[in-house]
Amino acid sequence: MRLDGWSVKAIAGYLGVHHSTVYRALERWKEGGFDGLVDGSPGRPPGVRKTDFAAVEAIRKLAQNPGLGAFRILSMSRKILLCQSRHRNGRCRA
Repeated sequence: MRLDGWSVKAIAGYLGVHHSTVYRALERWKEGGFDGLVDGSPGRPPGVRKTDFAAVEAIRKLAQNPGLGAFRILSMSRKILLCQSRHRNGRCRA
């Protein structure tokens, strides 16, 4: 479609997708040609995770306490995950 002169906006409208999806497909096509357009595996690459086992275990222990409500567990889990984020280098405010 792009080779036929269609704009990114027109392609996105015709296919019913967001324009960023069209831009990503065009970039994949530029890098790898038609082979670059083959669907890859869904999800993150192997070895890439948002959290580690220690954080999951800490949140699981919090969830076992029946006295804590769902809102408290959610806010505490966010705090645990934020403290472990790479952007903060392990530092967090108490």
